[in-house]
Amino acid sequence: NVMLSAYIAGRDMASTEKLLSHASEAGVVDVSMYNTMIKAYLQLGDSRRARALVRTMRSAGMTPNCVTFNELLDAAAVKGGAAMWEVVDEMEVCGLKPNSITCSILL
Repeated sequence: NVMLSAYIAGRDMASTEKLLSHASEAGVVDVSMYNTMIKAYLQLGDSRRARALVRTMRSAGMTPNCVTFNELLDAAAVKGGAAMWEVVDEMEVCGLKPNSITCSILL
């Protein structure tokens, strides 16, 4: 995750994507790495890519966690309305319950 964070800090998303791809091929990618990438895309305003990574994560057999959904929810809060509740609904589909951070974002 240190290298991932370094690439992100330098806004080198191409290298970041390569690193994630190599980690995935090597079988060492984890939810934390995906969350780091999702947060980076959201900070860059690219919610489409962030959501695509959530789908990739799920198709790889990994379950997003509260951190994943709280990042998505925080980005959706800018838009407000239904977008926020769609994230909460998806969170519940994954078997997760909103935590205190989730509730704070919703307020």
